[in-house]
Amino acid sequence: GRGGAQLQGFNEELANKVTEAPAGAISADEMWDRITRFQQRVIPVAAQAKVRIACHPDDPPIAKHWGVTQVLNSREGLVRMVNIVPSEYNGVLLCLGTMYESGADVLELIRYFGGRKLLFDIDFRAVKGKVPHYREVFLDEGDLNMRQALVTLRSAGYRGSINPDHMPKIIDDPELQPASTAWALGYIKGLLDSTATAR
Repeated sequence: GRGGAQLQGFNEELANKVTEAPAGAISADEMWDRITRFQQRVIPVAAQAKVRIACHPDDPPIAKHWGVTQVLNSREGLVRMVNIVPSEYNGVLLCLGTMYESGADVLELIRYFGGRKLLFDIDFRAVKGKVPHYREVFLDEGDLNMRQALVTLRSAGYRGSINPDHMPKIIDDPELQPASTAWALGYIKGLLDSTATAR
């Protein structure tokens, strides 16, 4: 990557060569049964405790991974998930990178879930490309306009956290990546300041 930074990437052709299936072959119907059972048991308790449950989309957003059919890799899947047990405590941790990789309209997702107050957390991640091939890059060089994403979050009334995620590793940055984290936080702060009055 830029300046010699180490980037992570994805190649679906290579991913499909993985034959391990630790949980066995799991169909979409089985996944929905499991998600429904979890939601029916957990969401009422979470609501009683006033704890918001935020579900992250399947990452990588491909049809099957390690033998498991992935059902939370699209707008339709996420909408179905929050409607199993409708509640102000049952929402989405929206990973911008994951959903961009999937081919979804990220800004529309922000408007849809944000307008219903079901956006609980944002993973602020930039990528170049979509499934079947993509790379995770610096926030200022991805395909998604991150400034427009923040403008859309503001317009949707989002007031939660915005977290830098899957950052490129700057040369000689130690394992916890303080330099990469500082760069990303500074960039996000700059975007927040620049969009303070934008609509």
